[in-house]
Amino acid sequence: MKFDSLDLVINPNLNDYLQIVDCFRNTLEDPEWLSDYSINELIDLITNKGTDILLFSKNSKPVCSTMLIPTCDLVKKKLDKKINSDNVIGFGSTFCLPEYDSKELDIKVIDYLAKSLKKANFNNILVYIHPDNKDYMKKIVEDNFIKVGPVDLEIGRRIIFMKKI
Repeated sequence: MKFDSLDLVINPNLNDYLQIVDCFRNTLEDPEWLSDYSINELIDLITNKGTDILLFSKNSKPVCSTMLIPTCDLVKKKLDKKINSDNVIGFGSTFCLPEYDSKELDIKVIDYLAKSLKKANFNNILVYIHPDNKDYMKKIVEDNFIKVGPVDLEIGRRIIFMKKI
């Protein structure tokens, strides 16, 4: 599937988002690596914490999704003092329906959004990875992310990786 043929919906129907998350979770060997948000928690993230949920679809059928997450104070403390943390934004996991190749789409989603975010004056993007997800850490490093270090968030310990855009 060509990534540029997908349509982007910002803050879609949350049931569509949760459907993708649940389908993706069912394909994982270690589903506990994923955070588990309810609809009410997602609404709170969107309305009170500045999070955006992004859903990519093809012919109105959901394909994959992710979150844009404002950088919290806890994470800002981990960043190099030379980095303006107001120009940094995080990504949640990219979830794909099983019939699509998540290994191909997740990096394409990050690259696509990085280009858009650069135009909006963001200079760095972050990803938060469960400490046991070594394969994804390796893949992110291959995509020029650098390890920032661990952080204990509400969803548990994550390893932060950053990429200059």
